[in-house]
Amino acid sequence: MRKRKRLKNAKKFKGNKDVLFFLIETLFFSLTVTVDGTSIRLIFGIGVIQKTISVSEVLSCTIVRNSPLCGWGIRYIGEGWLYNVSGFNGFRKH
Repeated sequence: MRKRKRLKNAKKFKGNKDVLFFLIETLFFSLTVTVDGTSIRLIFGIGVIQKTISVSEVLSCTIVRNSPLCGWGIRYIGEGWLYNVSGFNGFRKH
């Protein structure tokens, strides 16, 4: 009987992983960058996670190619914050 009980718990855990994957995918499936005269707005996925940067905070920008070690998502990489969903190209704000 114990083996059967463990198997049921394993199936239940797999369902929880599927829900977690779906939530992460929904939150981070895309990154939309909108620039207007006063701000730069970053919107991930369906818009739950957003970041607005004032144009007055930006001294300069450069096109960069990130290392695969930088990964994807939102993270601090020592030289500033990285906002990325796929690929390795991006821009660096100074």
